[in-house]
Amino acid sequence: MVATGAIAMVAILVSGALVVLTTLLHRTSATISSSIESVRLVEEAEVNLLLHGQASDPLMRAELERDLRGNLFDARAYVTTPSDAQLLRDAERCVEKYLAKGPLPERLTHETAAYAALEALVTGNVAESRAAQRRADRWSMMGSVIGIATGAAVLLLAAGLVLWFRRRAFRPLLALAATMERYAHGERGVRAAVDGPAELRDMSERFNAMATTIAAQRQAQIAFLGGVAHDIRTPLSTLKLAVGAIAPTEPLPPEPRLRRTLEMIERQIGRMDRLVGDFLDMAKIEADELEVTFETRDLRALVHDAVDLFDDARARFRIAVPDEDVLVECDPLRIGQVITNLLSNALKYSPPDTPVEIALAVRDHEASVAITDHGVGIRSEDQQRIFEPYRRVAATKDVPGVGLGLYMVHRIVEVHHGRVEVDSAPAKGSTFRVYLPLRRATPAVATR
Repeated sequence: MVATGAIAMVAILVSGALVVLTTLLHRTSATISSSIESVRLVEEAEVNLLLHGQASDPLMRAELERDLRGNLFDARAYVTTPSDAQLLRDAERCVEKYLAKGPLPERLTHETAAYAALEALVTGNVAESRAAQRRADRWSMMGSVIGIATGAAVLLLAAGLVLWFRRRAFRPLLALAATMERYAHGERGVRAAVDGPAELRDMSERFNAMATTIAAQRQAQIAFLGGVAHDIRTPLSTLKLAVGAIAPTEPLPPEPRLRRTLEMIERQIGRMDRLVGDFLDMAKIEADELEVTFETRDLRALVHDAVDLFDDARARFRIAVPDEDVLVECDPLRIGQVITNLLSNALKYSPPDTPVEIALAVRDHEASVAITDHGVGIRSEDQQRIFEPYRRVAATKDVPGVGLGLYMVHRIVEVHHGRVEVDSAPAKGSTFRVYLPLRRATPAVATR
């Protein structure tokens, strides 16, 4: 700020000095030009006066008289000093007396006086021109001095600006580079100081935001690995207990107990298979390699198929579907996966004695599947983040899971050109709505 003010002050002073010098030089140039033009006209008048005295032809003498008077009249415009003006008036008076009809001796006297006045006028104009030239030289020298002084001042200011810039800009830049170097060597908690010019502050803020995002992703990955370990350990523990019940050194248990054990083993293997399938689907989604095969399906049937997978909880479901077909273009396996995930969440995050409502509706050119529970609910600030991978809200930490279900729901519905919306409040439950475009009607073919 100080450097900018100093530069502005120097610029104002130099501009003022240049304006004054330019004005003075302009006036001096005008004086020199006027003196030169006056000398030219007076010398022409002297020549015309000389020719008039020698001419004998009346017509020529009349023309010379006219030119002589014209020279003196034009010279009035180029008189710059009072003394020159007086000399010009004297010359005009002597010339008029010379041109008047009178005795020859008087005319010769007036002619000599006119020559003397004109010569004095020439001498005065020459002197004035030389004086103006000397003034112009002084102004030019002063301009050179101002130019040199201005250059020196600019150099000093430039040096000051360089020093200021090094202190103001380079130091924060070097500090930012050092912070990045420390971060690259494993100091994940280091953050850049937001200092310096606006551009550097923006870079520092972006670096800090990036580091914070990476830290959050790292925490999410750690939580994800913990969830994976928990979800795998639970069925493994169950399998271990089941296998331990069938010890090779002990007789086999009764057939009913053996069947229950085998059914439990089958359920836990299915659970692990679904978990691995979720991981594989997520990897395909991240790589944009998710395979989707579109077919025309009745969305009502897909809802009922998903409900049939939850035999133990069938009594909790309240289903409302239209009487007419709800046809959509979709991959039935993937849309079934979406509905199943949402039903599973509704059952997990709500008390076992509360209903889960499923409503299928058609509006305009899209169908919607709304799944409502009366469970823990989701805070408004968490409702957009629940569709991120590995994201689990605080109210659901005690429920097993790795935070992939809603992420896959969101991405699968996106592939189907639909959308997912959530309406929820803590301790009041949640409603997830999946919107899918209806199948376009095939135009009827006219027959004759």
